[in-house]
Amino acid sequence: MLNPWRKLCKEGPYILEEDRDTVSYYNEKAKGNYKIIEDVMPVPFVGSVLDSEIVILMSNPKYNDTTRELENNEYKEKLIKIFNHECVEYPFFCLDPDIQVGKDYWISKLKGLLFFYKNWNEISNKVSNIQLHPYSSREFKPLKDLPSQKYSAYLVKKAIERKAFIIVARGKRYWLQLVPELNNYNYFTLNSWRSPSISIKNCPDLFEKLNPIK
Repeated sequence: MLNPWRKLCKEGPYILEEDRDTVSYYNEKAKGNYKIIEDVMPVPFVGSVLDSEIVILMSNPKYNDTTRELENNEYKEKLIKIFNHECVEYPFFCLDPDIQVGKDYWISKLKGLLFFYKNWNEISNKVSNIQLHPYSSREFKPLKDLPSQKYSAYLVKKAIERKAFIIVARGKRYWLQLVPELNNYNYFTLNSWRSPSISIKNCPDLFEKLNPIK
């Protein structure tokens, strides 16, 4: 399937052309914290999403007041490489020592995996994250009929085909609608979706499947 994110460039615009009508219509009706922030980079996925062992399904990127400040050119260039499935040292970019966007959040959520992987670089190459929709807002509300979601669904289907460990961390109802194949797949869920930590307490079934490092 053709990757729509190959067209994204660091100068913007950050709403894909095929998503523009849907996002504009949504923003006309959305209130306050639910509005899509249109002048920051979208994040449809991160990580080696075509071959990662663990795939975490989330809702959408959360915007906060530091997002614009931290989105420098280096950050944007690395994201674009990831969106084009190019080889980078830290595909899960939030774990890159040189990137600050999302770092504290994702380190706190993924630190439990250090029992199974040697270091943060290995986690960055073995774990990926796909968002239900790629555009940032302060609070999540689903976007209906977003064309770029077809590629997100494709990535999840490829993960199913390779028998990846799929964690539906947020937006379960919407993910099952977008990717019906998940209904017949042994995916994992979290005990607490409000704090989507990948830990033995929050996702014990996954930890039973993973092999600790020797």
